[in-house]
Amino acid sequence: MYRVTAVTVLAMVLVGCATQYGPRGITGGYAEQQIAEGTYQVEFTGNGFTSPAAARAGAMRRAAEIAVLTRRPFFIVANSAEDLNTYHLGYTPIDCTSTGYGQRVSTTCTGGHEQTATKPTAMIVVRMFTAEEAAALPAHVVLTDANLILGRGPTPKAPPPEVTPPQTAAR
Repeated sequence: MYRVTAVTVLAMVLVGCATQYGPRGITGGYAEQQIAEGTYQVEFTGNGFTSPAAARAGAMRRAAEIAVLTRRPFFIVANSAEDLNTYHLGYTPIDCTSTGYGQRVSTTCTGGHEQTATKPTAMIVVRMFTAEEAAALPAHVVLTDANLILGRGPTPKAPPPEVTPPQTAAR
């Protein structure tokens, strides 16, 4: 009896709560891969209690952490994708009850329904920039400030690059 109870409690702990933020483990989490200098692919996978929005937020948070760690606190999301994976968990138990009235017997069965879990995954590819690189980008480029995502306040902006005025010919 103790062994069954311990297994049941462990299963409830692992499945009964939304994915905690952290490196990918048995209940989900983040993973990243550097694609090129300043460019990373970041994935966040949730469990059956994680919403797709929470998976997106987890991927963005990890991208912001990487941006700060690499001293490139600004980034753009160059590509993104989301996926919902549905897993078959089994069927609910079938419970049958038979009732007799004279020579007639009536049997009623309930249960036997399929149980599934849907796990969201969010993947983003981010290109990161230093403050100086960000200041040199065209004005229409929308940058994400990693420190704002992490709740640290805005990152100081670098002054725009100096533009040398064209030389006029002396007459």
